[in-house]
Amino acid sequence: MAPTMCMKAKNIMLTLLIHGPKEPSNNIDVYLAPLIDDLKDLWSDGIQVYDSFFKENFTLRAMLLWSINDYPTLGTLASCKVKGKQTCNVCGKDTPFRWLKFNRKHVYLSNRKRLRPGHSYRRRKGWFDNTVEEGKTSRIQTGEELFETLKDFKNDFGRPLERNIKRKRSNLCEDDEYGEDTHQWRWKKRSILFKLPYWQVNTSPFEFYLEFNLDWP
Repeated sequence: MAPTMCMKAKNIMLTLLIHGPKEPSNNIDVYLAPLIDDLKDLWSDGIQVYDSFFKENFTLRAMLLWSINDYPTLGTLASCKVKGKQTCNVCGKDTPFRWLKFNRKHVYLSNRKRLRPGHSYRRRKGWFDNTVEEGKTSRIQTGEELFETLKDFKNDFGRPLERNIKRKRSNLCEDDEYGEDTHQWRWKKRSILFKLPYWQVNTSPFEFYLEFNLDWP
């Protein structure tokens, strides 16, 4: 369907609505499972539909291409951390960060490495952090590389939601199975999207992490 048509209200279908004052976090897979089953059927078997122009039936197949959502929702859907030391979905454990002691927050000042080599902004010390940027960006991982990283990841579902209780920062990492210097540390689970037969062989299924688009069929 043409882009000018697919965004019209009459061609948009609500496929999922999750109630509640709190986000489901890792448990979002419980809600996505029926949708994933339908997507698998649409890809492998398809459905018979009628073509009013040719006056005949044909087998319609559909696939999930991308999603459109904000950055926090990206973390929930893609099952990765979007804040803290590894907030960049491309850089991962190599995310350049700085901890502001008095503000008690992480900041990220090395975005100039995404500029082409020789760009004038790389030499603008005073405009940024008083340094010349000479770094290079990390290569975006392919779907097969991500699957290899997450294939043995232990998914943790069904944890009760804590209400009005805040854990101390020192206790936040007690349950982490992987260290902060590993590629697995930034992941919260293996995304249910990898159950789609074509998701693993996608050139880069999470390349759209920064804008993360998902076009439901």
